[in-house]
Amino acid sequence: MHLEPLYQLVYHALLLFLLLAAPPIFAVLVVGWISATVAGVTQTHDPVVTFVPKLVAAVVALFLFSPWIWRELVRFTKVLWTDFVP
Repeated sequence: MHLEPLYQLVYHALLLFLLLAAPPIFAVLVVGWISATVAGVTQTHDPVVTFVPKLVAAVVALFLFSPWIWRELVRFTKVLWTDFVP
């Protein structure tokens, strides 16, 4: 029994997961860094001040990148259903 196709499937699925998760994670990282810097400069250490902008950044990034995310998921599903032979 050859497990190479299964290994390739898992590899491509994990790579796709990392690629699709990157835009909202990067947006939250940048906004979190900016809001933490502003909170540190103004000495405002309320958790809501840093949480709300990060939440908004994640939602906006998901909204902006949703067409690309959807295309990639559909492409992977098509490849999965047509090329994967157990």
